[in-house]
Amino acid sequence: MSPTNRRAAQYVRMSTELQQYSTANQMARIAEYAQAHALTIVKTYLDEGKTGLKIQGRKGLQQLLADVIANQAPYDVILVYDISRWGRFQDNDESAHYEFLCRRAGKQVVYCAEMFSNDGSPMANIIKGLKRAMASEYSRELSDKVFRGQSHLAKLGWHVGARGPYGMRRMMVSPTGKPRGTMDSGERKSLQSDKVILVPGPPKELAIVRQIFDWFLNEKIYYQTIAERLNSKGIVPPAYSNGWSKEIVKNILRNPKYLGTMIYNRTTERLSTPKRKNPPSAWIIKEQAFAPIIDRRTFERAQRRIKSNIRVHKDDYLEESLRRTLALHGRLSISALKATKGAPSAMAYRRRYGTMRAAYATIGYTSDLDPVPTNRKKNMTLARVIGVVARLKTLLQQRGLSVAIHDHTTLVINRRLVLLVRTFLHNESLKGYQLFFSERAHWTLALLPSDRFTTSEMEFYLLRKGVVSGKSIYFYRKRSLNWLHQFAVHWETLPDMIHALLATIPLGTDFNGELPCPPYETNSQPTDTDLNSDW
Repeated sequence: MSPTNRRAAQYVRMSTELQQYSTANQMARIAEYAQAHALTIVKTYLDEGKTGLKIQGRKGLQQLLADVIANQAPYDVILVYDISRWGRFQDNDESAHYEFLCRRAGKQVVYCAEMFSNDGSPMANIIKGLKRAMASEYSRELSDKVFRGQSHLAKLGWHVGARGPYGMRRMMVSPTGKPRGTMDSGERKSLQSDKVILVPGPPKELAIVRQIFDWFLNEKIYYQTIAERLNSKGIVPPAYSNGWSKEIVKNILRNPKYLGTMIYNRTTERLSTPKRKNPPSAWIIKEQAFAPIIDRRTFERAQRRIKSNIRVHKDDYLEESLRRTLALHGRLSISALKATKGAPSAMAYRRRYGTMRAAYATIGYTSDLDPVPTNRKKNMTLARVIGVVARLKTLLQQRGLSVAIHDHTTLVINRRLVLLVRTFLHNESLKGYQLFFSERAHWTLALLPSDRFTTSEMEFYLLRKGVVSGKSIYFYRKRSLNWLHQFAVHWETLPDMIHALLATIPLGTDFNGELPCPPYETNSQPTDTDLNSDW
């Protein structure tokens, strides 16, 4: 490497779009640019088969940002093929934000195949903004074309989607309808012109499907009992599950594909947005699309029984059940409703009132739970977490301490104290947030987005090693923030937290023994019941 050459890193991303964006083509163009501008490529960040709509799952870009923010990037320039390879983010500000993180750390981002120089001039910023909008618009247009194509196939009766339902298999056929063979889960058709239909699966699975309908209609047993019976008989469940459940049984009884009917576009999940249900008017329905497994009379009987099981309670009954639950348990919650014999389900209240809080208000019940967690973001981006780690490192070094960063989220202070930075991660199955610990950390700094009028975008909760048992704790959405204060010290700013932490810890001693702890707002320690209950 010539002494005058500057060091550079290259970021390469390829989804499944076009051959022109193959990793080899991108690297070749980047290499030409580097040679023409006296740059030496010392590191490569690669994302293969990754969408540019979001940063989640793009480990290459995440690692690049982590190295840049942590000041561990041995280069001055970041080379990217073009703006679309950096990302097709639907919010143009997100793309600009990640580039800003690099520029703030002194790293220049260069788009090698673009016809403008990314020099920060007004004209370059205007062109770059237009290019970002064009990149995101391309994804929207492509999504619309794919949807229209799949809708057309569904109208013709071809199967659109991944796996088929239990008891059915996907079969690849030629454009004239000639069978080419069945496909296992995860397999794709080899020819673009071929189509996919659903055909009856193994005889054993067909017998199980018909047995489920028979038990439901003739023995008058419901989903959970059917699932327990199947598990007790050792019947192999669908490949995507670990065992039979009432949800699987219910889906089988309601799935019109067993009748030979194809229904498409019942839900929407385009451009990596959250899945949502579409109104029946938007559904694409094709009857007699393939051979049925259940006859129409049996299927319609099952649907009538399912509908008859949905009770429509009067308001007086719903409110009386809430009063009875409150009298029995002293509080109102979903778990308390479940424990009250004869009480309607939480779904019945949500259908009537919209939310459980609105339902509780009908009898004048107001809880002291902090409503803030229901509005908290599901998670925090890696860039924000790394930013906190970098800020901590700077604050500690300003106090004359040596600090090393490991795994992007762990700080080792004076080669002794281990401080781990973690976030409360959204856990849909738990209806709340979960925080994971590490046995090697003496302290864990837990981050929550701040929805209050504070001077920081986040709130910080510092937890000492051993203050809770187990590897994680759960923070349910309905739980008051005061619950955290039982065993975590709350700080609104990092400088205040650092000052208090260092004032109580003698960094010249060994940390193998018991660690000192800043004063808590309460001396009570959480029990296992406190940590794992839904209250």
